Amino acid sequence: MKIIKLLIQFFFISVILASCGNNGGGGGGGNNVSSVCDDNNVDEGVFAATPAVCDYYVDDATGDDNDDGTTELLAWKTLDRAVGWNSSSGVDGKTVCVKNGTYAGVDIRRTGTDAANYLTIRAMAAHSPVVSAKSDTPYCFDGDTASGSISYVIIDGFDCTEDLADGQANDGAGIAFYELDSTNIIIRNNIIHDIGIEAPTEPNPGIIFAGAGTHRNILIENNTFDDNDGEGLYLGTATASKLGYLAYNIVVKNNTFTNNNDTVPAACGGLARCGEEAIDIKPTVCSALIKNNTIDNFGQTGSAIRLDGRFVELAYNTIIDSGHADNEDGSFAISFSSALNDVDYYDGHYIHHNVFVRVKVSTPDPWADSFILMPGCNDCSNITTPFIISHNTFIDAEKFGIFLNEETGAHEIKDNVFVGSADKHIKKHQATSTIIDNNAFETPNTYDVNDASELLGTNTGNFLVNVNDGTLGGGSTLKNAASDGTHIGANQLP
Repeated sequence: MKIIKLLIQFFFISVILASCGNNGGGGGGGNNVSSVCDDNNVDEGVFAATPAVCDYYVDDATGDDNDDGTTELLAWKTLDRAVGWNSSSGVDGKTVCVKNGTYAGVDIRRTGTDAANYLTIRAMAAHSPVVSAKSDTPYCFDGDTASGSISYVIIDGFDCTEDLADGQANDGAGIAFYELDSTNIIIRNNIIHDIGIEAPTEPNPGIIFAGAGTHRNILIENNTFDDNDGEGLYLGTATASKLGYLAYNIVVKNNTFTNNNDTVPAACGGLARCGEEAIDIKPTVCSALIKNNTIDNFGQTGSAIRLDGRFVELAYNTIIDSGHADNEDGSFAISFSSALNDVDYYDGHYIHHNVFVRVKVSTPDPWADSFILMPGCNDCSNITTPFIISHNTFIDAEKFGIFLNEETGAHEIKDNVFVGSADKHIKKHQATSTIIDNNAFETPNTYDVNDASELLGTNTGNFLVNVNDGTLGGGSTLKNAASDGTHIGANQLP
């Protein structure tokens, strides 16, 4: 209940702060930053609804792959017959409805034809079919067309998991579009769980778009990712030879990511779990919108979100219990990769209106543990548009709220609320150019800056707020209908 009260309380405070500064940055929320990938912001209008009408049927209980699949009575038995190696081109651009049952994973050999004719693979209404990744087909669904490209595909309503009775190592993924071009792919309303926990030799993501292929117009919405071994969602590539394969116009919204910090058989360098990020954004990603997701208990190997790429908007997400005490590389809610070939590949991100609750201290080396670890750069030539971090609420960091590590970019940290940081709310380590403006800090912890005169807002407008009584410090000019200019309104306190 305490966390819920804090979330409600600081949502209102963030709304008040919104009147004190202007939004900025790039991405799909109406901002005017163009991506170098496609000279466009995120366009959600390209995504289609799931068709209601069924053209073909699959029924594990009564189906027969020798039938034609056109009615429930003549349903096929397997996904392979419907859309896999034993399917026919007549299914291209059609809707395949799948009834309850447990199905083997499938290589998708069929495709959609255009925006009006998606290949739709969906659960029948009121059905929840299970698709099991096995050692011979280590995916629930794997884009694998003969042409090397796949377009206009919807996957909707499945329980995607690993066959735990299979007894074999499974180094695949839940849903994969890998080493091929993919365009207009929609993955919605699925439960993706227990992938790669049986006998992994490397982390296994719930969904992956990566490899030597370009991925464009990707929508991932209303899915649940639970207790997977690797990343919940893996986007793009960090392989130096594949940096030309871009992933762009990507929307990830209204998903829930939970519990990759739980224990499984030891197969990960002595750690209890290989647990990777909830969302891993690689350098080839750009023009992406990550919105309204909940991430809870992620980041044993470091962070809940790895945020490389360019022009990614991270908005209205709730991120709880990030990092892990056993991780030797630190604990973070958001972090960035080390440089690739001494060049940094992150630019123009816009992080706003998110709620962060608790980031854990990593006992081996906690020097930079924080909700957001801002990177210093080796070759800053790719960083042309500063990050903007605004209107977020940060609650109960076990060390720092935000850590600026040798940061030289003119990034902006403004209009945020910081509460309960065990050390500093904002920590600078040889960082010179970041603008810190109009943030609210719970007293007595403030922030650690190179210029101590910033503390009470004499230069930049930062101010302190005592969350017990709403008192503002530092001569804040904050005004609102429920405030006299010296207090946050009483109706916004517990």
